[in-house]
Amino acid sequence: MSVLNRAEDEYVVRWYEPSDLSGFLSLDRAVFHRRRTEAWFRWKYMDNPYVDHVPVLVVEKDGEIVGARPFLAFRMRVGFGTVLALQPADTMVHPDHRRQGLFTRMTSHAIDHYSDGEPAFFFNFPNQRSRPGYLKLGWQIVGDRETYHRIQNPTAFLGDEDGVGSGVLDYVLPLTNDVHGLYRSAVGDSEAFSITRRSGVEAGVLADLYATNPPEAIHALRDETFYRWRFSSPEWERTTYVASIPATGSPESWFESGRRRTA
Repeated sequence: MSVLNRAEDEYVVRWYEPSDLSGFLSLDRAVFHRRRTEAWFRWKYMDNPYVDHVPVLVVEKDGEIVGARPFLAFRMRVGFGTVLALQPADTMVHPDHRRQGLFTRMTSHAIDHYSDGEPAFFFNFPNQRSRPGYLKLGWQIVGDRETYHRIQNPTAFLGDEDGVGSGVLDYVLPLTNDVHGLYRSAVGDSEAFSITRRSGVEAGVLADLYATNPPEAIHALRDETFYRWRFSSPEWERTTYVASIPATGSPESWFESGRRRTA
């Protein structure tokens, strides 16, 4: 066991070991109220193609895993430069052990451990509760994250039989019509495209599309390795939609969707 810190309160911060799996998953259930499996953990943190170790810190007290600080590894690119970066994910502290500084201890140990080599930087998308802690540890705000939603079924906004929610629907329906109008004006004649639906993730097709027009801003390198790993979670089913111009057969765009299989 590689112990990084043993405080006077007997909280031990160390790197994940195979025997910690059961405790990690139990902690995940206690914190996030969900049931994750060994296959999920293996996909997300053990089979990551960009690091040769399991980038997970845990906190142990009296033989119990009470905290965890996992990281996702990505190859990040801007222009022609590519570096390794780590994204904190699934950070957990058991409710009975909060306000003990465990979040700070785990994150500080990670920063110290990786300071002499890769990764080049850490990044993530903290919420309002965790942001102050990251700022104290040296994080900088780069910008706000934008989230887009597509309303697939506007009738979901309908209320009960008394008509509760009808006002919301009166607002939503014109909005969705506007969005559909913008889409039609952008793509033109829908008959100019041929849509192919493919089960799973077409890693080669998506990587080729990415290579034709990569983003100018910093982003995760979206090659075949990325697509095969990132979208192979056992918790989701994936479907790829490829739009092609029939005259040339060349793909113009793709749409990838996921459907949760387990709670």
